[in-house]
Amino acid sequence: MMWELLQITILRTNSKIVGTHTCRKFFQPPNSRYLAT
Repeated sequence: MMWELLQITILRTNSKIVGTHTCRKFFQPPNSRYLAT
């Protein structure tokens, strides 16, 4: 039970990180995004 809870939390944080990353990509101008990479 504890392990399942841990996995869910990890998945949730991962999706949050991915979400913020995609949001940043969308809101920033493409040129600056490519330069940052």
